[in-house]
Amino acid sequence: MTQLREQFANNAQTTLNGAITNAATLLVVADSSMFPSAGDFRLLIDSELVLCTAVAGDTLTIARAQEGTTAAAHNSGTRVYQLLTQGDLDRYCQDNNPLFDGGPALRIIDANENILTSADFTLQDWGSGGAVKSDNGSSIVLVTNTLTNAALTRPAPTTATWQLTAALRGVSIGPSSFNGWWSGASLGVMDTAGKIVCQNYWAHKMQCNVNKWDQLASYVFPDIIAAYSCPIVEWMWFRIRRPGDGNWYFDLSDNGKFWVNVGSYPESAFLGTVDRIFFGAINPASGGWATLAAWDDGAGILGS
Repeated sequence: MTQLREQFANNAQTTLNGAITNAATLLVVADSSMFPSAGDFRLLIDSELVLCTAVAGDTLTIARAQEGTTAAAHNSGTRVYQLLTQGDLDRYCQDNNPLFDGGPALRIIDANENILTSADFTLQDWGSGGAVKSDNGSSIVLVTNTLTNAALTRPAPTTATWQLTAALRGVSIGPSSFNGWWSGASLGVMDTAGKIVCQNYWAHKMQCNVNKWDQLASYVFPDIIAAYSCPIVEWMWFRIRRPGDGNWYFDLSDNGKFWVNVGSYPESAFLGTVDRIFFGAINPASGGWATLAAWDDGAGILGS
C-alpha cells in the first residue's frame, strides 16, 4: 500500500451507517463532510484505530488494526472519530524530512554509487566573478561574488534512459535594486552547442521554473518554459527524467518523497545531443552561493 501525506481536520466525527465485520475494508458513515476529502487520515472506532486511504462520498476505504490495535466488528451507529496519534506524527515527520526514518545521509553519487566531490565537476564561470567550488561535508557549495551565473558540469550518462535527482538551495545578499536579496539554484542538462534546459528554484519568488538558456558562453535572460509556485524550504528537490521516449520530464518536490510533474518536453524542441549535466548558482549577486546536497545520475533518489 502506498501511503499518502497525512491529512488533518478539527473536531471531525460521525457515526457508522451500517455494521462492519472485523475484516471489512470499506465502511459507510452517516456524514463524511467533517473529514478530509481524501486519504490518508486515522480514525478511532470503539478501541480500534484504522487508516483511511480513500474517500468516495460517505464510503471510506480503510486499513484495519493500526498501531497495535485489534480489528473488531463494529455496530451501526458507533461513533467514528478522527484523532491525532503517534502514527500521524511519525508519518508527518517522514513526509517532511527524508532522513527521519533512519536512511543513510544524503550523498552525491553517480549511477554506480561512486561518491562524487567538487573535484568531479568542471567549473563554468560566465564573468569575472571569481566563482569557487568547494566541499562541505556531503554537499558541494558553489560561490560567486557578482551578479553573474556560475555552474558545475560533468558528463551526462551514456545510457538511453536515466534520471537525475538532487536537493538544492541558494542564498544571497544582493544589492538594493533587488530588494536586498536574490537567490537561486539550478539543475539541468546541456547539449554540445551549449544550450541548456534546467529547473530553477527562486526562494525569494516562491517559484520554481523550467528554463531554456540560449547559449552557454553568452548568457541571456532565460526563456521560462513553465513556472510553478512553491513554498520557501531549506532544500528544494528536483528530478529530471529521460525515459527514452524522446521527452524530458521535470519533477518537483519539497521533501524528496512526494513529487509533482511540472512538465514534459520533446528533446528535439530545445536541445541537440545532450552531453553534460548541470548544477548552477542563478543570479547570485554579492556573496551568493548555491548548494548541491544530493546528486544521482540514474539510480533514483539518494538515500532510498
